[in-house]
Amino acid sequence: MKSKEEKKLLNVKDLCVYLNIGETKARELLHDPSNGFTVRIGSRLYAHRDKLDNWLLHNGIYFEQLHKIFLSLQNFYHSQ
Repeated sequence: MKSKEEKKLLNVKDLCVYLNIGETKARELLHDPSNGFTVRIGSRLYAHRDKLDNWLLHNGIYFEQLHKIFLSLQNFYHSQ
């Protein structure tokens, strides 16, 4: 089984931890068909991590936000 840091598809809870956001915002992001990173498998929605990272870089994320995300990622991977 792949570890969390190797997972390519993030479920809602993983996405919350990865981006340091709440479940409502995570679901809102996943339900946006124009984002390019949502993957639907049956009725479930996932975020493709590489596409999500690319989306974050190309959608005007400021340095402070990237820094917060980086710190969240560190905490996410070290807590597993």
